[in-house]
Amino acid sequence: MLETEPSGGFVAAFVALVAVMATGFVAALYKARLAEDGDGAAARRWGIWGAAAVTLWLGITGGLAGAGLLHFGPVPPPIMIVFVCMLTLIFTVSFSRVGTVLSQQLPLWFLVGFQAFRIPVELLLHRAYSEGLMPVEMSYEGWNFDVVSGVTGLLVGGALLAVGNKVPQRLLWAWNVLGFALLLTIITIANLATPFFGVIKGDPPNVWITHLPFVWLPTVHVVLAFIGHLLVFRRLSHERAKSRTILPAHAEAT
Repeated sequence: MLETEPSGGFVAAFVALVAVMATGFVAALYKARLAEDGDGAAARRWGIWGAAAVTLWLGITGGLAGAGLLHFGPVPPPIMIVFVCMLTLIFTVSFSRVGTVLSQQLPLWFLVGFQAFRIPVELLLHRAYSEGLMPVEMSYEGWNFDVVSGVTGLLVGGALLAVGNKVPQRLLWAWNVLGFALLLTIITIANLATPFFGVIKGDPPNVWITHLPFVWLPTVHVVLAFIGHLLVFRRLSHERAKSRTILPAHAEAT
């Protein structure tokens, strides 16, 4: 049990954002597969399998947390095993055929603007700090500036939607590197604030993520933010390689 009982409104808002993000990911799978070749049947299969996988992931992580099996106890602590599974999931999705289709078929403005979801996440984190669930270091009143990724993602994504390829590629690379660095920063802070590392002596320590529904902060929001940045890296790398192929061919023709 948590030392401080979270408010009902906070829990409802937290679960609602998880549901929106999970549903959005499944919808993105469907849209990206449909955009690839217009095969509606294949897109529906991707949507069904995606929904099943997301439901399974939510069920497993939520079930373990709800049963009290995730904690920072003996080495290796069970929650750390979940983190290893998270990393495996992130890189499997990002660099598989699924990641290829998502990175190449979804509009670039969407891949960038998607990171705006980190704005409500940061508002929820601040609320968690206010309710005494997590240390201040993990909020924007402490050392967490991840809200910058959300705000700039909204702005850069909006610019891409408005003017398309007129947005400099260097700006897109710089934005993605910044957002990725901020994400790694808060992940580091969160880990150092746990009892396992104990480097940051927060009050309270970062143990709320081992409880339901807050386990979905790392296993859903962090996973999706991580995948989102990797997909943008893949997309930008693909476009840069394509432009290098086109330019020599154009020069030869002229």
